[in-house]
Amino acid sequence: MGSLEQDACGIGFITNTNGQSDHKTVADSIHMLENMEHRGVVCAEPETGDGAGSMTEIPFDFFQKSLPEHKEKLTPREYGVGMIFLPKPNWEECLSEFIALAKSLKFEAFATRTVPVDSLFVGPSARENEPITIQIFLKYGDLSTKDLERKLYVLKKSASHELTKAYPDFYILSLSCFKIVYKGQLRTDQLKQYFLDLQDEAFQSTYAIIHSRFSTNTFPKWSLAQPFRFMAHNG
Repeated sequence: MGSLEQDACGIGFITNTNGQSDHKTVADSIHMLENMEHRGVVCAEPETGDGAGSMTEIPFDFFQKSLPEHKEKLTPREYGVGMIFLPKPNWEECLSEFIALAKSLKFEAFATRTVPVDSLFVGPSARENEPITIQIFLKYGDLSTKDLERKLYVLKKSASHELTKAYPDFYILSLSCFKIVYKGQLRTDQLKQYFLDLQDEAFQSTYAIIHSRFSTNTFPKWSLAQPFRFMAHNG
């Protein structure tokens, strides 16, 4: 029992010990997540979960495949990717303000991508509050990876502070040149069904952190699903 007392329910981590990116690591992590369904919870609607998600490396090959017109700028670790929830009623306006803020901090927002999703499996409560999920691709001159990550952190904090004043449902899932988060108010078996990117063989990573949320002292919400931007936790 001693070792079991250190386990954290609803959290999983998997990595390729050879340090090689592959889709199998991503697929295995989702399989692990799906087998944690009993750790999560659903409401009166069986299709609505409290939240599930995954954090992986940025799938550099996948983005080169998905954005061929920007391939010359998609050099691994020389750009950052923002994974962002935007409020549906005025998402274009909110995105424009985020891009303007990024430019004011000397970022070049060279591409945006609407993340393809399938809402067919999402419960009514979750669908009612479903955001638009956008990826934004950013460069910042000639910086080391460490300095670029610091600049992206400043942008994340600035945007989170400024834009939520006018758009309370604006939320940055991740903004990094290393990692990316896919998550939502979903059941564990809905994550891969909802985010079509996760089904693509070109979506590869050396590791994945997964989480199934059991809502206790807060109501379920798209932004409150885990993993968060640096980690996953139960507590």
